[in-house]
Amino acid sequence: MKKTAEDILSRIGDALRVPLPERIGVAVSGGSDSVALLHLLHQSLSPKGVELSVVTVDHGLRAAAAEEARQVTDLADGLGLSHDIIVWQQGPTQGNLQDQARQARYDLMADWARARGIEWLALGHTADDQAETVLMRLMRASGVDGLSAMSEVRDRNGVALWRPLLSVRRQELRSYLDDMGLKWIEDPSNEDVRFERVRVRRALETLQDLGLTAEALSIVAENMAQARQALDHYAKLAAKDLAELRAGAVSIDAAGFATLPDEIAYRLLLGAIKWVTCAGYPPRRAPMLAAITGLREGRGATLGGVRLFYQRGRIWICRESRAVA
Repeated sequence: MKKTAEDILSRIGDALRVPLPERIGVAVSGGSDSVALLHLLHQSLSPKGVELSVVTVDHGLRAAAAEEARQVTDLADGLGLSHDIIVWQQGPTQGNLQDQARQARYDLMADWARARGIEWLALGHTADDQAETVLMRLMRASGVDGLSAMSEVRDRNGVALWRPLLSVRRQELRSYLDDMGLKWIEDPSNEDVRFERVRVRRALETLQDLGLTAEALSIVAENMAQARQALDHYAKLAAKDLAELRAGAVSIDAAGFATLPDEIAYRLLLGAIKWVTCAGYPPRRAPMLAAITGLREGRGATLGGVRLFYQRGRIWICRESRAVA
């Protein structure tokens, strides 16, 4: 086995969670990252008795997409693996095309995995993808959570999205594919500068001359992820001390809330809002911070259909339509 393959397989081994599930889904688009992921997982996990199932989402955004999905079928057949193609029937609306396609892809694949009893879904995101994400979040002046970028494991609708290649550069994967004599599909949208990620990718090529490399940005993401875990820990302690659940609403001791550091107050309030709404996407950070300032000054606020107000020495978080006795 070539040294490149040995090294990458070693890093995948470090990323493995145990005990292993009986089945793992693998998202494969046909690009270099996902093709390498599939072959590497097949090498690593098949001897351990793990059944791999392959899934491809056809967004219908390019004429060649259907044919590319069929090429993934040939790839899976060559490895003796099952392959399903999911077509995005709804299609995009106005707005951020790439984000809509990404969210639809995750939802469709998570539904596919749950229907087949698959608990893990492996994704081919690399250290390059991580670096690009961090840089885009920096452009938006994101906080700790945003700069944590992509996590190695994240729940999506009851399925664990697993990214075992976050420590691996894209060029390493392409070298591995070349060594193995394997081909991949080049997506022309990866060169389309209308998309933000493509512009960021090109900017990184310039920034690395200043030392702002993909490796450095990936380390930033790891550091921020550790900071996020610590902040979440103390936010949970604050919730245990100060918050109560009352018939679909959350009530927080106002005096205790006033003494919390801003970031802990933010996380406590965010957790309360997400609990009340059960929404997957919380309010943006700026209006959240404005709401915290208002609450500390005795004013209420409304965020995403949620009321925040004072009553009898407590801060209440409930749906707009709900009255608190």
